[in-house]
Amino acid sequence: MRGLALMVRSIMRPIATVSRMVSALLTAAVVPVGVAPRDALAAEQVPAASPPPAPSAYRNAPRPGAKASIRKRDVVRRGIRECHITFAYAGHAAETIFWKEPCTEVTATMMAQPDLEALSRWSRLNELDRKFIAALPGGRVLSVEGRHSASVFPIGTTGLTYEVGVAD
Repeated sequence: MRGLALMVRSIMRPIATVSRMVSALLTAAVVPVGVAPRDALAAEQVPAASPPPAPSAYRNAPRPGAKASIRKRDVVRRGIRECHITFAYAGHAAETIFWKEPCTEVTATMMAQPDLEALSRWSRLNELDRKFIAALPGGRVLSVEGRHSASVFPIGTTGLTYEVGVAD
């Protein structure tokens, strides 16, 4: 019996240590840095500072509205020129895609099923992708095409866009 008690104690000691560590992490995540836990309630009553103004490059970014919108601009990331594409489907928040080619070599447009069929891209989509595209506002999906590849960006069941390659 004594051996069993020692074994239970040796198992419980690490569990108690982990429990204290989790408690400390949760407290650190909730309590602002430099504020003692007992002062946390007082810290919550301090009004938050207003958010910083949007950078000038994003002031004109597409916003949720009645129609879809697309904007492109060249950026340099890790020394490589890429096309920064900001788009928004009607009624949805703006999203961003980085295409690894300069914007002069990239075409970004909203396309419906007939447009995709004319380019032989509709046949590359599976049934689920086709269903998601049909459910988009106006049945139009963002299509991005560069020198070497092309993709469409439907909205899936999670409400997030995802990339589907339609040409290599």
